[in-house]
Amino acid sequence: MAHGPRRIETALKSGQSVLVQVTKDPIGHKGARLTSQVSLPGRYLVYVPEGSMTGISRKLPDTERSRLKTILKKIVPE
Repeated sequence: MAHGPRRIETALKSGQSVLVQVTKDPIGHKGARLTSQVSLPGRYLVYVPEGSMTGISRKLPDTERSRLKTILKKIVPE
């Protein structure tokens, strides 16, 4: 049995708080495109709240990557 796309009314309740990120600005009569998969990219890392991992750039030397990983383990809950 094939299922179509879920309707927003079945996924959310009125008044429910939702964290979203704008992925595309509104154009004309179309609203902004949103995602619930929030990510905060920086110069050398990408932080994903509620995510299971944080990406650290491979452009950094291994010693710096290790140092940043150690710091992140201390401040980001598992």
